Amino acid sequence: MHDIQNDDSSHFVAVYGRRRVGKTFLIREAFGYRFAFQHAGLSEGGMKEQINAFTSSLKDAGCDVKKQPKNWLEAFEALKDVIRLSSEKKKNNIY
Repeated sequence: MHDIQNDDSSHFVAVYGRRRVGKTFLIREAFGYRFAFQHAGLSEGGMKEQINAFTSSLKDAGCDVKKQPKNWLEAFEALKDVIRLSSEKKKNNIY
């Protein structure tokens, strides 16, 4: 984890495991809560609810979502805008 933090390049890190074991907390603590974007998925709900929650996270990150994304392709297009406009030199993202 420290190699990733000290590297000048951005990285994509996937962490998986059982529910409710502290994965999100571990990542937030390790990176000092400094993220260009962060989102934790819902444990329940269909695609519409998941996209609604993701859109809420986009808004929390400062994205001016003009209309609700209809699908994941549109949602990720908005995420690309959030990352491009971020003032962070390195783009740490948590999904």
